Parts: sequence; structure tokens; C-alpha cells
Amino acid sequence: VNMANVKIDFDEVYKTFIEPAIIKAGLDASKTNEANSGELLLKNMYARILFCQFAIADITFNNPNVYYELGIRHAARPHTTILIHESSLDKIPFDLSVFSVLNYEYDLETKSIKNLQTKINELSDLLENYIKGIGLGDDSPIAQLFAKYNFPEIDEAILNEGNFKQLIQKEDAEISKFEKLVNDWKRADAEY
Repeated sequence: VNMANVKIDFDEVYKTFIEPAIIKAGLDASKTNEANSGELLLKNMYARILFCQFAIADITFNNPNVYYELGIRHAARPHTTILIHESSLDKIPFDLSVFSVLNYEYDLETKSIKNLQTKINELSDLLENYIKGIGLGDDSPIAQLFAKYNFPEIDEAILNEGNFKQLIQKEDAEISKFEKLVNDWKRADAEY
């Protein structure tokens, strides 16, 4: 397979696999969006990465942005990150091969995940166990290397579900206003 021609619809992977598993585990799903840029959008993305109870990172295709964000998460949260990976198209980089990874297979013809319900159940079960405190290992290399490293204290008020939701809703509303202004400007510019 020529990797340059391979396209995975990661929005579809999120909608059909990740989000249903999160909801099945009784959690609220919130997705970062790398397609947008700008200070407010990046702030929103990093808030989600740092403050969410559990993070799921898809490490398929060796995306440097994903690795950078994963590094930030690992520096702040030692054992609440789940790695997933499309196993038939790409190898896991050496640096991440020591971590537990939930693999899935993407069918390029149907543009869907093979054995989807099984994969949803696997991810949901993993999340449910994490909620119960089962299986929480040190998924951060920092935690694995330095037993006495003091991770930053994440403000419990922000971790409170209501406050986190409120923070995300406020930032999403600001982003929507910003995107509307940009679209209005582009439309007005095109008319002239």
C-alpha cells in the first residue's frame, strides 16, 4: 500500500468508533479539532487535552501534531491517556511501542472500521475499568522514568464536570463567533 495515497476519515473514526465507546462508558465526548488554528482555537484544544478526565489519542500515520499534544498530556497527566492505532497500514513508532495500544483495522474500500462493535466494546470496557481505577498504569514516560516526579496539580474545580463543560461551551461559543466573522468577511470580500 502506498501510504501517500491512503486516506482515513478520522472524523468518521471518531463518530462511529470513539464517541460511541465514550458514551457507552457513561462519559461525555469532546473532540479537539486540529483543522482550525489561531490562539483561541489552540487554547481550546490544549484545555481539552489537559483537563479532560481521559484522553484518547490516535497515533496512526506518525502525525507530529498528535505526538506534540500527546507529549503535553503525558507531562501533565501520568495515567489517563489511551492510545489507539490503525494496525494494518502503519507501524507504531519505536518510542510508543512500549505502551499499551488498542489497535483497529480500517477498511479502505468501505471507509469503515472492521469489527466495529467489538472495537467499541473494547474501548468502552477499557474506559469503564479506568473509571473504576482498574488498569490505570503509568502511561506517561515521565512517570515511568521518575518515581518522585511531581506532576502539576490540575485544579479540581476545572476537573469538576460542570465547570469543564462550562469552560468548553464558553470557548466553543467564542470560536463559533470568530468563525462566523471570518466567513462573513470572506463572503463580503468575494462580493466586491
